[in-house]
Amino acid sequence: MRRTSIGCLRAFLILTAIVASLSMLPSVDAAGMLVGQVIGNDMDGHLIPLGWANVTAYSNGILVQSVSPGFDGSYSMSLPSGLYVVRVEHPGFNAQSKVVEISNGRSSRLDFYLERASIITSNAFDFGLSSSGPVMVPAGKSGWITIQVTLRSGSPQIVSLSVSGLPSGASVSLSSPSDRPSFTSICIITTSPATSVGSYIVTLIGVGGGMTHSASFTLTISPGAYSPDIA
Repeated sequence: MRRTSIGCLRAFLILTAIVASLSMLPSVDAAGMLVGQVIGNDMDGHLIPLGWANVTAYSNGILVQSVSPGFDGSYSMSLPSGLYVVRVEHPGFNAQSKVVEISNGRSSRLDFYLERASIITSNAFDFGLSSSGPVMVPAGKSGWITIQVTLRSGSPQIVSLSVSGLPSGASVSLSSPSDRPSFTSICIITTSPATSVGSYIVTLIGVGGGMTHSASFTLTISPGAYSPDIA
């Protein structure tokens, strides 16, 4: 009877140790996968994979991970859940940025087609500024647009971006507040539940090389899922 009790005790201790060790293992669902392909056209206009590109993921402006695609242009990275700005760069092509939301245990796909950089003949620096607006954002949520800064002529110089005209309770962050064109910058607009519902004209301003350009888009704040109680 004593031997049986000792054997049961040993089995219990072994089982307890196994359960404890398993609980210390990292969860396979602690992150999500981001996959995609980077392509572009060669000098003859043929579509080719861009295996030497640089794919970088940022969260709140902080670099999280950077990878290079394989020879077929495919890339993958494991990222914690959250909202990311993914930027792709390749010599001779215009850089491109996109936004993606990563969920635990899920795979998201983000493909990139990069346009070849223009050949500039003029010596005077100039740039163009445009956005992908308009955008609608529920009160208390976030939305985003893409800002495109394009080199029109001359040698690339630093262009700094700013945003004005946001309603009270809204804030903005830019994935690339300044850079040399051509480049893209993701403009993420975050609102609070108290942000007033309505439409607003938001102005983008680019300053660089003695030049100033502006563009505008319409921001519409729609009612949020929950409205604050009114006393």
